[in-house]
Amino acid sequence: MGNLIIPGETALCGRLYKEWLRQQGIDGVPPESVNQPAVGLKNIRNMCFLNAIIQTLYFTPMLRRNLALALGSVPVKDEWLISLLQIFRELDESRSTGMPVVASRIAGLIQVASTNGEFQQGAQADAHEAFMVIISKLLSGCIAAKGLSFPEQEQMERSSLIGHIFGMNLGQSVRCKSCGDESTTTRAEYCLCVTCAPPTASRQANAPVTPSTHEASRALRGQISQATTKTAKMLPSSLTRAFTKTQKSASSASDKAKPSKKFPKPNLFTIDDLLGMYTQREEIQEWKCEKCEQEGCTRRAFVAERPNVLLIHVGRPGQDAAMPRVVFDAELDLSRYLDAEGSSQKRYSLFSVIVYRSLGRGGHYFAYVRSGRGNGQQWNQVDDDEVKMVSWAAVQQEDPFMLIYEAPEIMSPMATDMELKLLKEQEQSKLLAEARQQVAVAAAESKMEENSQMATPEASVE
Repeated sequence: MGNLIIPGETALCGRLYKEWLRQQGIDGVPPESVNQPAVGLKNIRNMCFLNAIIQTLYFTPMLRRNLALALGSVPVKDEWLISLLQIFRELDESRSTGMPVVASRIAGLIQVASTNGEFQQGAQADAHEAFMVIISKLLSGCIAAKGLSFPEQEQMERSSLIGHIFGMNLGQSVRCKSCGDESTTTRAEYCLCVTCAPPTASRQANAPVTPSTHEASRALRGQISQATTKTAKMLPSSLTRAFTKTQKSASSASDKAKPSKKFPKPNLFTIDDLLGMYTQREEIQEWKCEKCEQEGCTRRAFVAERPNVLLIHVGRPGQDAAMPRVVFDAELDLSRYLDAEGSSQKRYSLFSVIVYRSLGRGGHYFAYVRSGRGNGQQWNQVDDDEVKMVSWAAVQQEDPFMLIYEAPEIMSPMATDMELKLLKEQEQSKLLAEARQQVAVAAAESKMEENSQMATPEASVE
């Protein structure tokens, strides 16, 4: 890499992180499953939401492996990364006694991260909101954000250790029905949010948003569903920005959309139903093209770049009693939701389910986590300090709040624009150096030939 420096790079992001992966011999190598039995976490005054998140992170194989190796081989000072590895080690050590662990350090950090008291001890909190705050803090700990522009910080986060695990790019395209002009936009995300509601309301909630409406509505139904506007503002660029344009932006579109497919039964949804509604093509009648000034377009959403670990949040607006039930399988084929046509199967494996149960004025969070893989796998219910082995059939009976899957193979970290620019410049410099060397060699050979001819005596003439 020479002495070239990219702003924002640390040992946990950009080219240095990619080089570290190669040195560790884990670039593209799937991690071993977490085979240890689960250990409980004590509930610190209504912090059940945090316990469910920690258990999910603990049973994320790629995070367990990469975080332990990174903090053991490179200098890291970020308190969130250090605290997360510490609780992982405490859970490991507690297996000998079976005693539950107290996640006091991370609990203290998330309370400090609270802007309106939503994560204070004893307060009701949203597990999805807390999960996104934790990921945002871990992302911040992987990069040097000072002096970076908005797009630079976003890309550096995506290229980081945490971005490599949880990051993905979601996109949408808007195509004019008259002239065919199409605008495509993408954005980095760390959770795919879908909404479970009666069919009409669900489709409106799951519909992708155009650049003109996305920023205004995101705090209510986007990356941090059910979160407050204050919390939305405290997240980093990767979790709060509007769409990044890859082509010219589309004209503003109305939310009056006409779905092109039938809805599932109102009392039952599958995860594929919800993802299908999110990504299906729809017609928007009240939309004006900037190019031909005609009305009407077709809009669709898709997964532009898939993650190594997929988080899906199932939002449920309204009263719990009126909500349809959501069912899920042990695998999810993500290929049908990718941008690439004819994609081969991408079967993600479920390894964690976070559940929320309404209890009168409040509620309670707990999780199911999977240890092992294949025939040796075992599902465990981790409900604060209570842990028990359960069957897969028991897990399927739950109505999920969040579903967490692992990819069938590990993809390499994203390359930033600055990294690609430097690589291009280095390649051009290499080609130029090679061309100069070839010219120099040719000149030297020509000179040698000329000297050789001058040294050869001319034949005598009789």
